[in-house]
Amino acid sequence: MITMLAEMLTDIPDSQLIQINTDGLTMRIHKSYENQYYELCKKWENITKLTLEYAYYSKMIIADV
Repeated sequence: MITMLAEMLTDIPDSQLIQINTDGLTMRIHKSYENQYYELCKKWENITKLTLEYAYYSKMIIADV
């Protein structure tokens, strides 16, 4: 189901999938597409009957994960 969400979100222009695992995913999305992002997340929640949690980062450093 997380893969389905990632596929939906990568349709957003200028988006970048940074990481994905069984717990969730991290995306970079331009602020001008924030409404589209939340609409797609809500659509995914309606399809899966699951609830998403959100975290916002000002910086993310990934090495040798």
